[in-house]
Amino acid sequence: MLISFLSQHVKLKATGRCFFTVVYYGGISLCCYFTYLHLTGLRTDSGSLMLNAAPNFLAVPITCSLAFAVTNGNKKVTALFCALGVIGYEFVQLGMEERTFDSLDVLFSVFGYQFMLLVITVERKITTRVWKVKIAKNVSSNKWL
Repeated sequence: MLISFLSQHVKLKATGRCFFTVVYYGGISLCCYFTYLHLTGLRTDSGSLMLNAAPNFLAVPITCSLAFAVTNGNKKVTALFCALGVIGYEFVQLGMEERTFDSLDVLFSVFGYQFMLLVITVERKITTRVWKVKIAKNVSSNKWL
């Protein structure tokens, strides 16, 4: 995985943008993962609806963020397939003896997908704003040469 990332990094030659993407989505993934670990510990003590559905909500951002770090494809399509994978796993649980299917898990997986669409939009706004500023600085500095 690391070798794949480094080869893509060399191919792209976009050090700043690629590094930002890895740090941005890696940070989101770690935050969601530690929140996931904390909430699974709380689930045994409480019968709360939100605590029981939170792992499915957080599973979509975790898988999407890890997928974004190693792929360079369309992020919205990647997020859709990550969400469909989590939802598909819920439906696979219908045939498993020790697992239980919960329709609220499917609903909260869709909410996790909506959250990832929001995260993608914020990331695009940040990167376009930063690159516009960098281009403007380069144009203005080249004017005086």
